[in-house]
Amino acid sequence: MSGRSEQRYGAVVEALIVLKAGAGPDAYEALLGSHRVIAALPPRLFVLDVGIGEPVALRAHPAVELVLTADAELPGTGALSDTESLFVDSWKLRHTAVKPRPGDGRDWDAPGFTPPGAPPNRR
Repeated sequence: MSGRSEQRYGAVVEALIVLKAGAGPDAYEALLGSHRVIAALPPRLFVLDVGIGEPVALRAHPAVELVLTADAELPGTGALSDTESLFVDSWKLRHTAVKPRPGDGRDWDAPGFTPPGAPPNRR
C-alpha cells in the first residue's frame, strides 16, 4: 500500500468497480485519475484502492454499474462476459482465507521437512 494512499484516505480498502457498458474514456479517467489502480480489465473492470467510505460514493457515479468490496456478496453477474466473470472470480478468490500449510513460514531445512530439490534420503 503506498504512503500516498494512506495519507490521502486513512484506512484503504480494495474495491472492484464495474462500469456500465458503453461508458466512455472520460468516465473511467475521471474515476481512475483519483485512485491507485491495482488491477484492470479495460474498458469496464477496475480494482482500486479507495477510502473506507468511498464505495458508497462511487456507487452513485452515473458511469458505475457495480462496486464490490472484498467482504460483499457477489450479486449475479449475468451481464459480464466470460473473461470479465473470470476476472471478478479471481479477485474474489484473492480475498478468501488460505488454508494453513505444514511448514509455512519455516526454514526449508527445518527439522521434519525436506528442502525443495533435495534428495529424499536427506533429512
